[in-house]
Amino acid sequence: MKRQNLVMLTGKLADYAEQTDPVGGRPAYVITATLVTDHPAYGGHHRVLFADRLALELRAFREVSQATPLEVTVDGWLRSQRGQAVVVADRVMYHVGDATRQEAARLTDRLLALAGQRR
Repeated sequence: MKRQNLVMLTGKLADYAEQTDPVGGRPAYVITATLVTDHPAYGGHHRVLFADRLALELRAFREVSQATPLEVTVDGWLRSQRGQAVVVADRVMYHVGDATRQEAARLTDRLLALAGQRR
């Protein structure tokens, strides 16, 4: 089935929550965050779900960037979760410098290796 509800948003991430949720019929490591694109009164706060590899990448970028808010562009699609619309991320582009990107890539590789060992 082709998705008809594609979404592309750019903004800063805030309010992170990590958990394990069923995605595609199996348990997956998930991070949900709020993507701030505008003032909430104008509909500018969006819940975004990052699953599996994208969640590990987000974890790595958060760790590397530390106190700096992450600015991202998210390509994804809408789904209803607990009565609210949630954007499910398919692709994420992090707007960071090269050094941050390289360090996050190394950390992502380590996290993926650890996750592979646990399965």
